[in-house]
Amino acid sequence: TTAADPHGEVAQREQVERLATLLDQLPDEQREMLVLRYLLGWRVSRIAEQLSLKENTVSVIIRRALQRLRREWPATSTEQQI
Repeated sequence: TTAADPHGEVAQREQVERLATLLDQLPDEQREMLVLRYLLGWRVSRIAEQLSLKENTVSVIIRRALQRLRREWPATSTEQQI
């Protein structure tokens, strides 16, 4: 087996912490849907049914949340390096 790269592990841990911070900054509804979709692996139809929403509404909310995370990610990465 190959030895673990300590620098890589630190960088990965920092990225996970940044992602957790960004998720905490999202509105509850967006964060909940991202968790259901990507951490629990639920389909959009199941999320919509569970939350009594239309599938299109769930898709739009998830897309907006992802866009926000993408927009915020570089700024957060730069701040961490300063």
